[in-house]
Amino acid sequence: MFLAIRLLASGFGLGYTPILSGTLGTLLGVPIFWALARLNVGFYFLTLLAFTALSIFVSDRALSLSLYKDNKKEGDPSQIVIDEVAGFLWAAGIVRYAGFWKPSEGFFWLVVIPFVFFRILDASKWWIVGRVERRYHGGIGIVLDDVAAGILAGFLSILFCIVYPLIATLIPLL
Repeated sequence: MFLAIRLLASGFGLGYTPILSGTLGTLLGVPIFWALARLNVGFYFLTLLAFTALSIFVSDRALSLSLYKDNKKEGDPSQIVIDEVAGFLWAAGIVRYAGFWKPSEGFFWLVVIPFVFFRILDASKWWIVGRVERRYHGGIGIVLDDVAAGILAGFLSILFCIVYPLIATLIPLL
């Protein structure tokens, strides 16, 4: 059990990298998302809810077993990256299902844009993301701020995908 918690919490060791562990954890979410992106909306979000619950459990166990210590982030050690995977899956899933993008419509719109927005929101702890991080502690706090960042990133990505083409067509007219 100890080894399984350690492997899952750290994203199979990606959390141990000295820099950009959160970004590498988010990258781990890309192939997982790509594998799930062909599910129908109900199965995708049921799977995502189960993965989010697993992430909370794993993060909480990793903290209670004192597997990770981070002097910079006491309540959310940088070695725990399963929360980044969950957050990214929320962002990409919202773009996929609420934005009605299909995997065949391209990697850029479906993965890169939500990835960038998620990383910006997760790192900056902007608005509701920071509030969630300050309010909740333990495994639920570790994961829920990333879920909040993912949900917000998903909707910002859809907005960007709508607004960007409009702006791009107006620029030549100026």
